[in-house]
Amino acid sequence: MHLILIINKPWRARSRRSHDGHTSTLRAALFFAAVGLALPPAPAHATPKPLPFSYFADVKAAGDFEIETITDFSPVRVARETDDGSDAVTALRFDVTTELELGIGHGLELGWYFAFSQAASAGGHALAFDGMKQRLRWALAEPGEWPIDVGLYFEIAEKPDELELEEKLLLSKRVGAVRMLVNVWFEQEYYFQENAWKLIYHPTAGVTYDLSPNATVGLEYWAQGHLEAGGRSAVHYLGPTLMLSSANPWLSIGVYLRLDHLGDAAAVGDPFGKLWFRTILSFDI
Repeated sequence: MHLILIINKPWRARSRRSHDGHTSTLRAALFFAAVGLALPPAPAHATPKPLPFSYFADVKAAGDFEIETITDFSPVRVARETDDGSDAVTALRFDVTTELELGIGHGLELGWYFAFSQAASAGGHALAFDGMKQRLRWALAEPGEWPIDVGLYFEIAEKPDELELEEKLLLSKRVGAVRMLVNVWFEQEYYFQENAWKLIYHPTAGVTYDLSPNATVGLEYWAQGHLEAGGRSAVHYLGPTLMLSSANPWLSIGVYLRLDHLGDAAAVGDPFGKLWFRTILSFDI
């Protein structure tokens, strides 16, 4: 099954549809928030992610096991060849990851990822296996024990054409119903065929507010760029988030607007679209 969406409508029709879409999105957000307020609270041992790109410093308790499905998609502009020449159309880029999380005690948590991806293309490609990841998250102290909660995150990923190493410093703080965090995030990517390393920075930051024990809203920023490019190629996103949690499962949603080149039209071939969506659905086992 192909997951490609091609849009080639007149501007007037898109404008009306865009207005209707914004109204529908607002109604959906209000509906989900109302559902969240009515759900039973999440269990104390769960470690949900109200900001889909960011980690708090806390980890799962020893023996607790969780399965997460992380879905990213972004509409981007791609080239399409026709009998009359080249044309630019819109297609969706997808990344789908399943993560298994296990608390092992002493402030440590293991994770194992299985990643799938689908590049945006006018011709269409099926979702394909994109490699595995293993990671360790370590909370240096119990939540609230230090003035700022501190955690460390280490990951290694094996992909068809590259090996990735990843490190994060996790900083978070709770003040009543408000939580704040910063993730200092770096990656080193080794490409086998090119025999070359690439150095990536990927910081995130955000704030959340608990509407109830089972509904949380937030605002999250994230960026990605290459250190060797001196920041010139960095992309920046900012957007609202919503998390709904119950005894089991919890759902986290983020919708992000690209901030760099804000007034420019989407460039053909740019893998980062003007909008980015991420959802996480998690079940405790």
